[in-house]
Amino acid sequence: MAMRIGIAGITGRMGQLLAEEVKTAGAELVGGIGRSGSVTRVPANLPSFADIIALAGASDVVVDFTNAATARSHAAALATAGKAWVLGTSGLSDTDEAAVAEAARRIPVVYAANFSAGVNLVLALAERMGAALPADSYDAEIVEMHHRQKVDAPSGTAVGMGRAVAKGRGVALSDVMESGRDGHTGARKTGTIGFAALRGGQVVGEHTLIFAGHRAHRADPSCVRPSRLRHRRRARRTLGGGAAAGALLDDGCAGDGLSDGAARFAARYPCVWHVIEADSAGDWLATMGLLPATDLYRLAGISDDGVNRNDFRRLDLGHGRAAMLRPQLMADRPLAATLGGSFTGRPDLWRRLINAHVFFWPEPRRRDAFIRACGRSRAASRTAPSLLAPGVLAIDTAALLSRHSGDAFYARINTGAALRGGARVRRDDMTFAPLASYRSGPVAELAIRGLVVLRGLRITY
Repeated sequence: MAMRIGIAGITGRMGQLLAEEVKTAGAELVGGIGRSGSVTRVPANLPSFADIIALAGASDVVVDFTNAATARSHAAALATAGKAWVLGTSGLSDTDEAAVAEAARRIPVVYAANFSAGVNLVLALAERMGAALPADSYDAEIVEMHHRQKVDAPSGTAVGMGRAVAKGRGVALSDVMESGRDGHTGARKTGTIGFAALRGGQVVGEHTLIFAGHRAHRADPSCVRPSRLRHRRRARRTLGGGAAAGALLDDGCAGDGLSDGAARFAARYPCVWHVIEADSAGDWLATMGLLPATDLYRLAGISDDGVNRNDFRRLDLGHGRAAMLRPQLMADRPLAATLGGSFTGRPDLWRRLINAHVFFWPEPRRRDAFIRACGRSRAASRTAPSLLAPGVLAIDTAALLSRHSGDAFYARINTGAALRGGARVRRDDMTFAPLASYRSGPVAELAIRGLVVLRGLRITY
């Protein structure tokens, strides 16, 4: 028998999303209660209950994303009804939380100010950073931004981050919290944890925890950045399989969650191109993503041993999906002549390195030259499949790197993947540099290690 779930706050933004998630999970959505005066109605074919008592009577579990004013009455009603309670409301006072704790003595209660997996990872890291970076040497500041409709400040997640830092330092947040500074406040008190709340637009939620070292900022400020722990949520889908959240531990990020190098690269090359004839093809790309040659080999039952096979294969993936597999690179003799460092005399190692990455062209002229080379190779090959036509994906660079900057590398030469690269360039351990280290100048190739996720990206075919 499916679990019966009722939603308190079903007419709100989060409530509507929760209704979708309950249905996706295969549970029974019995209905819900909405905010009085809400212009949004309970979804069609679902009952609207008069109050929390009636909703509890029809449910096995009540999921509650309402507001802090209802916390105590809901705690009493659900405890009396003996029904489980999942509470995601933020802005609870100490009295509210005491009521939740009392209800938890009688019924199952899951309570969190934020149910995002990324946020809960951030909270664990915040506690460890609070313990590692003492208050007498590091000032902790928390900055959060949310949409203009949010009514409480600072957010429950921001308060949770503050509590985690305070716990790591062995103090109570209520004793060290400073929120909403204004006017002549005097010098910052050692050991306090500061909060700043921003509101505007439709920002789903952004939180940044900053540890500013006392001594560091006596040095040249252009060379020293405070340590930061940042979480950005780009969608409200924070429960079930639709979670869309991420945590980033950085030392001063720029742009849209990018490292400084990735932000500079995206500014110089706002669009990059991938020739899908080289690795994969089909309208299923948004679901599967771009696969490096290593993964395509595995699907085709070919050992990724770095051998130059010099052929083409069509890889059928089922359900009308197909991929182009071309297990060829430069032949051993010309390739070996260009290799140095740990790749000296080992063209197989170089090919395996190439096979582990998906490649993108940052310049149209290099993209077009590669397409022409692909056409010449297919025309000359007896094994080239004729059913897969070459195509080009144009991808927004900043959006791509916001997901993959940690696995992104750049090369100033054509590295030799597939048909690329001449025999006169040098290839060694320094050919691929982490994109985070990029400063300026032209780039021949962008390489991303492993699967490249395309879902949700703006792509032009």
